[in-house]
Amino acid sequence: MYTEKYIQKAIDGGYEPVNTSPYKWKMLYHRFLLDPEFWKCLGKAMGWKDVDTHSQNDPDGWGRFVTHFKPWLVKWHSFIDHLANGGSIEDFFKSLEK
Repeated sequence: MYTEKYIQKAIDGGYEPVNTSPYKWKMLYHRFLLDPEFWKCLGKAMGWKDVDTHSQNDPDGWGRFVTHFKPWLVKWHSFIDHLANGGSIEDFFKSLEK
């Protein structure tokens, strides 16, 4: 239920899977979840904004630097970690409801 909901959100955010039939989702969703474009489009649909942080001085004294924070990438890595720790796909997407 949650997995299908978030696949639809990614499609609403611009993701274009090969076959968008809900029946096919159940057979092919694992392909979607390994595609970085899925996570970028899900982030767009969820309103996850990239953030650049600036610092006047880096710790090594090289001057100003910028860090690019991409929430979609953090969520994707969290998803992979969740699976590696024995969690289910459905439980991960359920956790996004909080």
